[in-house]
Amino acid sequence: MLNQDIGQGEGVYISTYGCQMNVNDTERMLSLLEMVNFVPVQTPEQASLIIINSCSVREKPVHKVHSEVGRYKEMKAQNPRLRIGVAGCVAQQEKQKLLKDMPILDFVCGTDAIDQLPEVVARTYQEKKERVVAARFENEKPYAVDTLIRNPGVATFVNIMKGCDNFCTFCVVPFTRGRERSRNLAELVKDIRGLVARGVKEVTLLGQNVNSYKSDCGADFGQLMKALAEDTDIQRIRYTTSHPKDFNQELVDISQKYRSKICDYIHLPAQSGNSEVLKRMNRGYTREEYLEKVRMIREGIPGVVLSTDLIVGFPGETEAQFEDTVSLLREVRYDNIYAFKYSPRPFTKAAKYTEQVSETDKQRRLEVLLDLQRDISFELARDYDNLTLDVLVEAKTNLEGQLQGRSSQNKLVFFYGGG
Repeated sequence: MLNQDIGQGEGVYISTYGCQMNVNDTERMLSLLEMVNFVPVQTPEQASLIIINSCSVREKPVHKVHSEVGRYKEMKAQNPRLRIGVAGCVAQQEKQKLLKDMPILDFVCGTDAIDQLPEVVARTYQEKKERVVAARFENEKPYAVDTLIRNPGVATFVNIMKGCDNFCTFCVVPFTRGRERSRNLAELVKDIRGLVARGVKEVTLLGQNVNSYKSDCGADFGQLMKALAEDTDIQRIRYTTSHPKDFNQELVDISQKYRSKICDYIHLPAQSGNSEVLKRMNRGYTREEYLEKVRMIREGIPGVVLSTDLIVGFPGETEAQFEDTVSLLREVRYDNIYAFKYSPRPFTKAAKYTEQVSETDKQRRLEVLLDLQRDISFELARDYDNLTLDVLVEAKTNLEGQLQGRSSQNKLVFFYGGG
């Protein structure tokens, strides 16, 4: 039986790597642990429970898990009550291997085991100490979960779905977050009404591929957006991440119709500007089809801001194919990009591909993209000279009263004001 007071008022520290979904998962973990009397703290030195919420989308964050756990070895030796665990995607991926490789770990908690976290931690305090793994997938549909947020502020994340069915050849997500599952539309409307009642003005809807959302009542993502715009008092709606192959005219029309609520910002990951590379990635669209989606969006939502994800050095990518990605940047002129060197991930098809690109070429190609995007972003920023923007104020940045917020176009704005 779970002891409801396992924390005894002690501190819990969670370090978070990866995407917005991991950030949201961390908030859920803290909420659950507060219910059993743990208190969030700002540094690991203040904690009796340390959790690393991990990401495995690329290789570097995986290495960070091992490095961070190693830093806690001396703390563990000095404090027998200290418990250390790994949660998130690396936990889901490696399970028992983490416990074997890092003896100071007390538990591993996978992406679908978050709600079991208080029980998992409690088991580490039992008289006969047990090292715990809780990483089993729950693939039932619909995805039933309530939003747990301690202090939502004016803007917060809301999970609308979990997992992915696309199986891009470079991506480990289907193996770390499972198959695609969506939340019930009526429950989401209720959830967001509750957040509005707590003072939330803006929500960001989260999913590996939000526009493949499908409620058990049959509603798709466009209908979800329509319901949230019409049936709740939320003032702003954002979403990430959308998949180009599933972005349709209906969503464009709904975004335009409810533009007073739906933000003028779309993250549309291209990954590559070359059709052959896209085919090997299993992205489900060609360069030409991607560009047609961009034209559809910009014609239907004038002034919309676009950002994207790009991978350089995918196995077999030639210089000519890379130049197609460079030309895509010049043609689309994104306001912002998230560009990464290809990193082989466990279980994925691309990890087995021959013709892996050298690290030197990957680094050079990445620098070319980032340098070009810097110039494009600087040029586009000039379009905002002398413009007046509606900004949702999120924080005060200093004692002089400088404020920080974001525009509908996802532009970070700093300003002085009062009232």
